[in-house]
Amino acid sequence: MKWLSSLVVWVLAGVALAWALDNTAMVSLFVGSQRIDLSLNLVMIALVAVCWLLLSLKNLSAGLRLAAAKAKWGRVQRVERGAMALLVDSISLHLAGRHGKALSAASEALLAMERQSVADGMQLPRLASSRVLALWVMAESSQSMRNLDQAQAHLDAALALDVRNDGATAQEGVMLRSLRWALDVRDAPLASARLRALPKAVSRRIQAWRSRLDLAQLQDKPLAALEAVRTLTKHGAFTGFASLSLQRSLAVKVINSVDDEAGLQAFWKSLPAIERDTADASLAWAKRYLDFNALSEQADVAKATAQRVMKQLQPVWHRYDDLTNEQQIRLAVCIEPLVPYLEQEWVAQVELAQAQHTSDAVLQYLAAQTYMQRQLWGKAKPLLERSAKGLSNTSLRRRAWVSLATMATEQGDLPAAALAWQAGAQLPESL
Repeated sequence: MKWLSSLVVWVLAGVALAWALDNTAMVSLFVGSQRIDLSLNLVMIALVAVCWLLLSLKNLSAGLRLAAAKAKWGRVQRVERGAMALLVDSISLHLAGRHGKALSAASEALLAMERQSVADGMQLPRLASSRVLALWVMAESSQSMRNLDQAQAHLDAALALDVRNDGATAQEGVMLRSLRWALDVRDAPLASARLRALPKAVSRRIQAWRSRLDLAQLQDKPLAALEAVRTLTKHGAFTGFASLSLQRSLAVKVINSVDDEAGLQAFWKSLPAIERDTADASLAWAKRYLDFNALSEQADVAKATAQRVMKQLQPVWHRYDDLTNEQQIRLAVCIEPLVPYLEQEWVAQVELAQAQHTSDAVLQYLAAQTYMQRQLWGKAKPLLERSAKGLSNTSLRRRAWVSLATMATEQGDLPAAALAWQAGAQLPESL
């Protein structure tokens, strides 16, 4: 079909040319009283020539405008490449610890961006993001050099930039970094202020929750730290074991920091079983519960308190062999004041445990206290003597010597009592 179309075009062109060459028509122009006759062929050729000239001038004008635009864009690209090179150099220098040179390179990059925007009237691509990053490097380098006033000035400049078109993400990153700076220098008030200043969407990110955790630990707020750890665990920021260990340790800190029994009970009920069912948590709860509920002189009230505490400590007691020595000592300290109010069943469990672990100094001490309470001096004395020498905890060793002195006094053996008092007094404050 192409050859047919070409044939038709050439035939029509030949016919038109033949008609034009054989055309004797004239065009008459009247100018005033004069008449000008022109060949129709000449008029047609002139019209075609004029149209061609106009089109050529139009294309030439468009080409010149395009060349000027390309030249300006080329200058912008050169400036952009230079500014980006300086910006990348500044980041590299900062990461390499050369903070002074990083500060200079970032400052030059910022000046290059601002000069080009003013000179050509054309904005560099992603100008706001680039300016924010340059100011961030300047602030970060100043912070690393402990020039806090200069760092704050660069930070304020980065956050004051108009980022409606671009740069919002970079600005959010600078806000998160500024929060870390405050935490690194342990400035809790400043870190709190910067945390509150975070946009709502940014405050829900993992980096913000990590900062919340560090801030809560810095301010000694275990409850806030526990909430942060739980949130970070949901987002997979901690491994299972590390998260569980941290949650349990923070739960113990919260228990130790509550101010009243109501707060203790409310927090204890809110704890998940995985955080509550641990020896440390149960021992901490028992200690705080006894702090808030001193054993009353009324036997029935004291007995009820003892039963409540022992009920909580029963799972810990059954896992005695799995406890660390420090946990075993804390367990004995919790049980010791409850000895006068223990049921016979508990007394039998203490005796059985001591018989099964004859070399365990903690169980020797605890069993000796139960014997002393029932005035079984013959059973209590050898256990106290062994525990007073075998215990690793100075406080319990001192109590063992005090018990021996009290027992000797009750039996009228004053020399033995004096020796026991002397042995207890000679113990250091801590081992």
